[in-house]
Amino acid sequence: MKINGSTEFRRLNIMNVFFFLIFLISQSAVYAENRFFYSEYENLLERMSGSGTLKNKMYLDAVKLQKIEQDWTYPELPKDFYTHQIPEINYAPLEEGLLRMAYSHYEKSIDTMDQMRLDLTGIDRKIKSLPEGVWWKVIDEADHLYRKRNRLKMKYAVSLAGTSGKAIEILEGIQNSRVRESRAYRTLYYQSLRMFSIYEVIMGNYDIAFGALMKYRYNPDSDNEWPYHHLLSRCYRYKFLVAQKNTGIEEKDLVLLRKMKNIHYMIAVTLKYGVSSEELKVIKEKIFLEELGSPRNREKY
Repeated sequence: MKINGSTEFRRLNIMNVFFFLIFLISQSAVYAENRFFYSEYENLLERMSGSGTLKNKMYLDAVKLQKIEQDWTYPELPKDFYTHQIPEINYAPLEEGLLRMAYSHYEKSIDTMDQMRLDLTGIDRKIKSLPEGVWWKVIDEADHLYRKRNRLKMKYAVSLAGTSGKAIEILEGIQNSRVRESRAYRTLYYQSLRMFSIYEVIMGNYDIAFGALMKYRYNPDSDNEWPYHHLLSRCYRYKFLVAQKNTGIEEKDLVLLRKMKNIHYMIAVTLKYGVSSEELKVIKEKIFLEELGSPRNREKY
């Protein structure tokens, strides 16, 4: 019995060593995949910033950052349409008419956005100025105002997505290559895509917003704009969460969607806060842990 016990003990030890080696191999594969993820992230940053160090470049340029955020959140109207002649449409009256029609829809979007800001600011003031009183009455009134604000914002989102989407539709119908390559056309087209994608995301129409962002990527400046990467990350997150519920989808496809979600999120944080920021450090740590786990695990942030 002593010999048999010793033999059984050795057999169990060999099995434990075997399974431990399997675990180490699997973990090394996971870490290799994780290193590959960060390698892709760094390569994309290098491509965006050009040759040389990443530090103290565009990510920390406050003037450029302010201009990017203004273009995405408080866009100005293109100045070329009614104040200047556009050389590319001198001999293209149909295209000129279509451009002006698209501009009219975009102009309506800007007017709607201005009205939305006024209305939402008014509600915000009411929330901040709620008088002190019975605590449950104050909470009830605040909840009522927040619900009203959300309904109003959604109503405006539907309108803004509709008018900016109409501008995009008209612009994409222009076939004249000289007009399509003009600065006036490209400015109006990309501004319309920005507005359209923002409000489609607000409404939860991520697939539609994703299609618009795929068109926007042809803008030479898109790689350097953090709102573009932020919206893309939200769209990929939606695709990833939907795919997670599909038990028939292959794990490699889930890994790819998760990687795209995380890379664009990290790029957005990098462009907004800088490569040495505390915000990026925190996000990197969270994403590192997520990338180590199975893509079927629930995300931690």
